[in-house]
Amino acid sequence: MLIFNVPYPGETFRLLQQSGIELTGSGFMSRKIFKLATATAIMVVMSGCSTIGPIGGGSASVQGSAKEQRLAAAGLVVSEEKRVKTRHDILFGPGSVKLPDEAVYVISDAAQYLVRNKRKTVSLVGHTDASGTESENMDLSIQRAFAVRNALIAEGIEAHRLEPVGKGEMRPMGSNESVEGRKLNRRVEIIFP
Repeated sequence: MLIFNVPYPGETFRLLQQSGIELTGSGFMSRKIFKLATATAIMVVMSGCSTIGPIGGGSASVQGSAKEQRLAAAGLVVSEEKRVKTRHDILFGPGSVKLPDEAVYVISDAAQYLVRNKRKTVSLVGHTDASGTESENMDLSIQRAFAVRNALIAEGIEAHRLEPVGKGEMRPMGSNESVEGRKLNRRVEIIFP
């Protein structure tokens, strides 16, 4: 299974168009339509579905298990490791623990899911690129995980349900030899055990 790892919201719209998915309307997507479009894109990738109906103002027919559809509607996916996680990781700037503006969507989706599922806990797994020493990177990854934890607490989620973990540079998603690879490595994953 693949996970769409794209920025919000224009990139999703562009990817949907490139995928041959018919979009109606002016190209502007409200948050509600954007969430449906993103969930539909995820389900297309997950299920191999080749055609769906119009999204803007219409309805979409998507294949996949009921659980996958519920997760996608909540902004979540099942990773290749069979873990439920947010559709997007939160990507940070070099050496930064400041949450980027687009993190608000990921935080909101995770908070809404946790509000609806009172018994669920979440692991907030911070990562870095290979710039700096191992010790510095471990500290930075923990600080990033705590930044996401603090944002979820601000959304009303109880602290005891949030487990921040730092992995430093140990689990890269991309090559540390490229700018794009390092960008993917500076992230926090939100994982629901």
